Amino acid sequence: MKIKTDFSENNSKIIIKKNYEKISEFYIKNEITEINAPYEKGGYGIDFCNGEDIICSRGFSVMEKWTENPFYGFLTDFGEKREDTENTADYLTQYHINGIQYYDWMYDYGNLVFTDEDIYSDAWARKKEISNKIIRKLIFSMHEKNIKSMAYVAIYAATPELTEKNKDWILYRKENEEYRIFDFCEKIHIVSNDEKSTWNRHLTEECKKTTDYGFDGIHLDQYGYPKENESYFLDNGVYKEYDSPKGFKYFINNLKKELKRDIVFNYVDNWPEKIQKDTDTGFVYIEPWECCNTYKDLYEMTFGVTRNTGKKLILAAYIKGGYSQSIKLADAIIAVSKGKRTEIGETGKILSGPYFPDADKADEKLLSEILNYYDYMAESEYFINMKKSSIKINAPYISQTPDIGKIWYFVKENEKYYSIDLINLKNIVNDNWREEQKEPEEINDYNLEFDFIPEKVFITDPFSSVRPLGSESYEIKDKKIIIKSLKYWLNIIIKK
Repeated sequence: MKIKTDFSENNSKIIIKKNYEKISEFYIKNEITEINAPYEKGGYGIDFCNGEDIICSRGFSVMEKWTENPFYGFLTDFGEKREDTENTADYLTQYHINGIQYYDWMYDYGNLVFTDEDIYSDAWARKKEISNKIIRKLIFSMHEKNIKSMAYVAIYAATPELTEKNKDWILYRKENEEYRIFDFCEKIHIVSNDEKSTWNRHLTEECKKTTDYGFDGIHLDQYGYPKENESYFLDNGVYKEYDSPKGFKYFINNLKKELKRDIVFNYVDNWPEKIQKDTDTGFVYIEPWECCNTYKDLYEMTFGVTRNTGKKLILAAYIKGGYSQSIKLADAIIAVSKGKRTEIGETGKILSGPYFPDADKADEKLLSEILNYYDYMAESEYFINMKKSSIKINAPYISQTPDIGKIWYFVKENEKYYSIDLINLKNIVNDNWREEQKEPEEINDYNLEFDFIPEKVFITDPFSSVRPLGSESYEIKDKKIIIKSLKYWLNIIIKK
């Protein structure tokens, strides 16, 4: 792989690490230095050194498919005046983004691709200008950086004009013994994905047009309803109960079979949970609402999904861009629980609500901290994915669940290492992760006591640097590790 650096002095070098230990090094000769990338899949660290001094450190991943360790972003601006497609790809690459959701790019619900002219307006409000030329330039720029482009598609949304010609597609709701068309915002009709529904063939053909157009796969959305047996379809003039999860599962798996492309599906509010393991998607994507409001809920849902499905998890967990402390605490808890958030997309913005074009402008300091965090998520994949351990730790105000007024600790292990995460919830305002939190109070000289003597130790602050902290930041005394400072989150690796 090729590495771009700002320096090329005679004694400058690049060190590649795995699990924080050096595996190779290369001397820097020019601004662009070509090195042999590791062959084995997994996370790696890279130190840029001037002599023995480390100038900066980054992380990177080696994988066969992006869904093995997805970093999922978003784009919303497809207007003809956009001129920064290459710069946007460069920006996203720094955050390890390897998959992008193109939000509301389509011409119409059930009629996705429009190629009669270059310019058209968005399907929802018909106010936002979209250019085919710009979408294709973005897809090309993303491909140059090995980023997959996913086309946003509603799995069961059709315009009244379409359903007027295909009334057998429509789902109904029962109100006061009357059956009314199931709609979304009185604008879009909700239709059936049942195996017998001809809507499935129609939408599958439309999805094929999007991949012929240039997209790499499909991001399927739903609106969180109708739940099981809460809607009806007409069968030979008789209203029958509709099993929506069964319909979703059929459509997703059939679409994957026909397209042979990556499919993402939005399990709104972690529903329908029962099909997550059996749908042919590369990872699970959840937009959480009432299914998890507290930090404990967030941990239990995230860890539960990854444990029960064996798949990676991406959360569209919305937090206002100005709530920097809340964002970092939520990111930490999700990461420790083996998930990630969709938050990075358009340059300088952070996802803050369900309508993606309204993403908030983010503070530069926060973006820098998130960059460090994503480096950590790339390099530390091996440790993040280890199995939960039952070992106990003694320390002041410590808890095995993320509770107000506590330090949450979570331990993982394998045959070689223990991984211990500490997250500071000692002075949070409340336990709703969406709410604004004040900056955590720094905790000094925090004593962790084990039932064994820790020897080789690496301690990382993921929001400050991917590089482990120096020995001055902790002390080992017999069966204790004394942490000099804990602000948000520390990860401690103990080599067995």
